[in-house]
Amino acid sequence: MGNTRYTFTEESSDSLPIKLLYVSSSRYGKDWESLGHTHYFTELFYVQEGQGTLLAEGEAIPLQKDDLAIVNPQTWHTETSLDGTPMEYIILGVEGIQFSFGNQKEYAIFHCRANKRHLMNYFTAMLQEMETKGKHYELVCKNLLEILIVHLMRYSNAQIDVIASPRRINRECSLVKRYIDANYAEELHLDTLASLVHLN
Repeated sequence: MGNTRYTFTEESSDSLPIKLLYVSSSRYGKDWESLGHTHYFTELFYVQEGQGTLLAEGEAIPLQKDDLAIVNPQTWHTETSLDGTPMEYIILGVEGIQFSFGNQKEYAIFHCRANKRHLMNYFTAMLQEMETKGKHYELVCKNLLEILIVHLMRYSNAQIDVIASPRRINRECSLVKRYIDANYAEELHLDTLASLVHLN
């Protein structure tokens, strides 16, 4: 009989400071008017079927089945669908973190077909937990979300930042903070930061 055992070398009680605000399932229809908006939390979109576009900060990014979109807090965005292949997707609203993608953008698209089993299952499992509301479903969703975030960090090489008092950080402050975090080794000037957010 063969036996292989793996043990932890040290105990870790670290937990991500995140909160799942909602899980929603959407199918884009012609009666749905797409309006741009922002919010204080991060949104994760997983496209289950169809094709469409993510509009974020003036950029249009194509979306298709098994794409995952991440939109950071205070980022103007909306999504649209192609009429012939309407999008179906699951959205998670997550409070308390934002992603650093390394390109100074507040959003990113990942093509997840190769990692579908590791990603989509977490979205669908959280949706099912929220729909059925079984015993301790909140705890199940929290744990599933933490595992999902860790997988996203592995696949994308993105870092996550904890957001203190996320409701109080406006869009301009968020953009300036992200710029400073990405360019801290460079010489920074107030004029540069002001022009970034169109303020004096």
